[in-house]
Amino acid sequence: MKIVAMIPARLGSQRIKNKNIRYLNDKLLVEYIINAAKQSKYIDEIYLNSESNLLKKIAQKHDIKFYERQSQYSSNEATNDDFAYDFLKNIECSILIQLLPTSPFIKSSTIDNFIEKIKNENLDTLISVSNIKIESIYRNKPINFNDLEKTP
Repeated sequence: MKIVAMIPARLGSQRIKNKNIRYLNDKLLVEYIINAAKQSKYIDEIYLNSESNLLKKIAQKHDIKFYERQSQYSSNEATNDDFAYDFLKNIECSILIQLLPTSPFIKSSTIDNFIEKIKNENLDTLISVSNIKIESIYRNKPINFNDLEKTP
């Protein structure tokens, strides 16, 4: 069973320019997820999936593989499904784990637990989410909570 991690990291972000290569403390954002993937006990290969030669150099620096994404899969119109399907048509694996550079605090143990769940339950697809509640106020009135509730 071959388990491959794909890290999608294009440079063309519209909201935050070059977000995947911005520094967080002493590392590039993308380096955090690369390091977590490298520490996983299950991942056989790690690919940085991008259209950028700069990210290709980062992949080489970290001794991981680089998958050159075609330009049509680096546009704002391209969906995650589009570039993941293209990747899967060209890279053989039993399980594909997509790890996002915008999740720099993920631990290798979390990645391993995720992979174990996929394997143990024989799942076709598994998506991780976090349930984070943030209280919102609009025009001095609560939107998603009761103003009589006590907040911690």
